Amino acid sequence: MNHPSTRVKLLYGAGGMCDSIKAVASGLFLLFLYTTVRGLPGRFVGIAAGLGLIWDAVIDPYIGSRSDSTTGRFGRRHGWMVGGTIGMTISLFLLFSPPGALSQWALFAWLMGTSLILRTSQSAFTVPYFALGAALDPGYDGRTAVSAYRAAGRQLGALIASGPMLVLLFGSGLQSPGQQTAATFSTMALVLSMCIAVSGAAATAGTWRYRQRAVLREDAVSRRRWRAILGNRAFVVLTACAALSFFSTILSAALGIYFLTYYAQLDSGLVVTAFGTAAYLGAIGGVAAWTAVARRIDKQHLCCGGLMMSGALSLATFWVAPPGGLLDVIRIPLLVIGSAAAGAAGTGLWVLSPSMLADVAEDHELRAGERRDGAIFGAFSAGLQLAAGLGVALAGFAVDYFAGVVPGTTRQAPVTVVRIGILTCIVPAVLSIVSACLILFYDLTRGRVALVKAALAERGDSTCSVGTSLAS
Repeated sequence: MNHPSTRVKLLYGAGGMCDSIKAVASGLFLLFLYTTVRGLPGRFVGIAAGLGLIWDAVIDPYIGSRSDSTTGRFGRRHGWMVGGTIGMTISLFLLFSPPGALSQWALFAWLMGTSLILRTSQSAFTVPYFALGAALDPGYDGRTAVSAYRAAGRQLGALIASGPMLVLLFGSGLQSPGQQTAATFSTMALVLSMCIAVSGAAATAGTWRYRQRAVLREDAVSRRRWRAILGNRAFVVLTACAALSFFSTILSAALGIYFLTYYAQLDSGLVVTAFGTAAYLGAIGGVAAWTAVARRIDKQHLCCGGLMMSGALSLATFWVAPPGGLLDVIRIPLLVIGSAAAGAAGTGLWVLSPSMLADVAEDHELRAGERRDGAIFGAFSAGLQLAAGLGVALAGFAVDYFAGVVPGTTRQAPVTVVRIGILTCIVPAVLSIVSACLILFYDLTRGRVALVKAALAERGDSTCSVGTSLAS
């Protein structure tokens, strides 16, 4: 294939908003809505997340493998993307708009049903969407550029789902009960659902000419194929590292409102918005920096550096955030600057990992004799979704059983406040550092990828061996 134009990459990158809007909205607001606003115990949210992660472990690899061999005028990926966009638009709104006057068990059933539909729709869009990105540009650095546009879209979506929504929900301060109403959460969900619809449609229409005809026979249950994928060292290391990092991110995000309310004691809606907005603006700026540096340094070393920086910044936040310390006069500016720096550092993995996974798909093609982008991205996505589900589940149980948060009150016991800080800063910092060490075992360097490409060329394969364009 020819290298995609900037317009194509921009439209493709817009699709990244779908996944991040769902992830950020669920991470920031779901636990707070169902526990503090609707009165559901945190353990029920944890159970729903736990059941959801089991579902994700099954559906993501299945969708990925099926999309490799899907036929029809929509090609292998685009039909899934259309269905996923519609499903996410509807189910996200329903998830954050539970009917009033539901009993505790009925509310749990609503949470369980709508979240499963949302998870399925997200997988139907995201897995083929990522697999499509691996085929847009065959070059080692070109893949990173495509990933950068997608990462920028993700961060823009995260910014929309955090900053403006925090103003909508908590414009009068985190401790203003008048703003914490179910109707306000429903309004937020409507706005975010429309954003998902627009971004999903843009990504689908913008890459329409790149849709491909499947040439692979469907054999989604082949044990030999899955053994080959799961036995690829680079795939296992990258997936484990990304899942561990994502777990720490989701855990921190799920407890973010508690952290800002009780540990940092920020009761100004403007300050809270600045804190959240700085993180995503920093991440958007970090996309360009990581993409530029990746042309000179191997991707796994960059990931290691970014994760180390994330861990260090998280530890620093634990000491700076509480009021009354030596740095109390400049505490808020330091938190905002640190949030921007953490956003820039943390986005490195999400710029580079899809590009690295495309390299893994090529390595798998050389080893196994077939290109299975969908199956590989599906298995990778399953790892991330498992991590996200575990993060929300642990947050739900930790709120009840470790921190001992008392719902519906603006004051918590001192030990509860400290434990919220530990869960939100110390635990994610340790996990980031462990992830940084783990990624060093990823062995697909620039030189080795060049050898893989040369071997495939000599064998007569190409990066488009998995399909032919329907638009050609």
